Amino acid sequence: YDGPRIWRWTLGLVPAAARPGVSGAGPLAWRTLTAYVRGTLIVAFIDALFIGVGIYFLGVPLAVPIGVVIFLASFVPLVGAVVSGALAVVVALVTQGVFTALMTLLVVLVV
Repeated sequence: YDGPRIWRWTLGLVPAAARPGVSGAGPLAWRTLTAYVRGTLIVAFIDALFIGVGIYFLGVPLAVPIGVVIFLASFVPLVGAVVSGALAVVVALVTQGVFTALMTLLVVLVV
């Protein structure tokens, strides 16, 4: 609602000589940021959905909460999906045994 007014106020903080450059770069940076977040959201959803469904069919308990953790952790670059996938494997190992843990690891790696 107040985006344009906030942007004009922000431009007022920038020195007058730099305002044209910042004025052009701001909207481009915003589009880039929103595209990055949208892409991360899609990848996180796909990871959580397919890993969650996979571990559900393997009989791993807490499949839905683990899927939620995978979704949220996927927003942490590089390590989030790996750590949350390891959580799914550990839960499978503790509750179902080695074979199910290996199958869970396979599901995580395939996704």
